[in-house]
This record gives sequence, C-alpha cells and structure tokens, in this order.
Amino acid sequence: MFGAIFFRRRFIAVFILPSMLLGLVISGTAYAKRSPEEVFKYQKHMAQAGYSSAIYKLAVMYQTGYGTPRNLKRALELYKESAKLGYKKAEPKISEVKIMIESGDFNAPKSDAKQKEALAKKRTEQEQQEIAEERRKLDADMEQLRQEKARIAKERKALIATKKQEAEDEMDALERSIELLMDDGTADE
Repeated sequence: MFGAIFFRRRFIAVFILPSMLLGLVISGTAYAKRSPEEVFKYQKHMAQAGYSSAIYKLAVMYQTGYGTPRNLKRALELYKESAKLGYKKAEPKISEVKIMIESGDFNAPKSDAKQKEALAKKRTEQEQQEIAEERRKLDADMEQLRQEKARIAKERKALIATKKQEAEDEMDALERSIELLMDDGTADE
C-alpha cells in the first residue's frame, strides 16, 4: 500500500505538476508568442497526459496542419478519443473529418453550408440503404408468412378431408346399423 501511495505521489510530482506549470507558462499572451511547432509539442504532451480538451486541440492541429504536417486520419482518431472521454466539441468534428476524408478534400475544411449539405446527402444515402435493407427483411418475412399460410391451408384441407371421410364412414355405419335393426324388426314379424 505504501508503494502505491509513493508511486501516485511520484507520478503527480513527475508528470502532472510539470504539465500544469508548462500550461501556465504557455497560456495567455505567452501562448500566442510560441511557434506553431512549440504549441504542437505542448498540446501533444498534454494529450498524452489524458486531457480530453488537449486531445481535441491536438486533433485540430492535425486537421489544419498547424505546427505539424496535416494528417486527417490521425485527427479523426484523436477526435474519437476526445469524444470517448466526454469532450462534446469533438463529436461534430468527427463527421466533418470523415466527410473530408471520404470526399478527398484534404486542403481545407468545408464551409458550414457545404458541410451540412454533404452531411444531409450522406444521411439520405444511409437512410435509403437502411430502408432498402428493412424492405429486404420485410420481404423475406412476408415470404416466410406466405409459405406458412400455404402450409397451414394444406394441413387444414387435409384435416377437413379426413374429418369428412370419418363423418361419411360414421354415417355409413349408422345406416348399416339402422338397416340391420329394420331387418331384425321385419324378421320378427
């Protein structure tokens, strides 16, 4: 137990405190005076510490190419990681970067109108695919129901024929019994 407490304190002293101090130094006006590469290194360091906002900012840097070569796939991974950690601003960025990757638009983010239009088109296509898939499932279910209905109708028809035959046989047996009784009655006279 003592070892775990010591390790936790050492971890905070070695990793967390310097990160926080570095954040204070870089924040504010000092942050604006840093080169893009320095800002990128700082954000990468903070992201490795597990801060969701730093992960998000690092993703923005990868997306825009600020302080690092542009890498949309890495930006997408980081946006997803940031969203998984609960950073709400990352969620719309995930779809934006996906659209950029799919459309091959690696030069600049789409304007809001173009992005919304592309998103709407993609959603429409996805909805159409989902509807088509649902139709295929419903058609398969309907075919199974038709087959079941045909089987039940065939069984019903066979059952009715069997019951009809049993009723006819019973009627024949009753008629024979009546004839026998009548013959016995005429024979007695």
